[in-house]
Amino acid sequence: LEKWQETVAMIIANRTAGDSAALTALGDALAANGWLDAAHVCYLLSPATSLIGGAGTPAARICLLGSATPTTTSTDGIDLESVKLTELVEFAFSLAPTVKGQEPFLGFPHLQALRLYHATKLADAGHVSQASKYCEAIVNTLKATTKPSPYYTPVLVAQVKALSDRLTAAPGHDK
Repeated sequence: LEKWQETVAMIIANRTAGDSAALTALGDALAANGWLDAAHVCYLLSPATSLIGGAGTPAARICLLGSATPTTTSTDGIDLESVKLTELVEFAFSLAPTVKGQEPFLGFPHLQALRLYHATKLADAGHVSQASKYCEAIVNTLKATTKPSPYYTPVLVAQVKALSDRLTAAPGHDK
């Protein structure tokens, strides 16, 4: 496993029909042995066979980049650095041109609740304008989405609205 980088480079340099599955299998082996960051690199390089999704997505290999996939809905183990890294991956995916006949990439549905968590932490720390931008981004994503998602719940919408209302009432905040 120490030579995983060389193995990945060899697979990427010699593309075949089964390279995505091979990268996913290598990622699984790395993850099983505690090499989580290396496994995530493999998964990111094999999006066809390595899903990015929330804890409720059974086949998801990555929930948050740099963190193990959570098995509960608790916010105790959420690492904000992992949320930020996952947002970077989401942004990178959004830069890919849309294939004709397919819908544009609107983001990871499971990440919206984690964005709300991040926005709440920002608001609690007094960063009202940043928290407001997060709430606005969540609302825009929810409005733009045409596919139903189990992650877009009435509770999420209510909590985003509650935080937005709280932020609008914050002293010194421009309306």
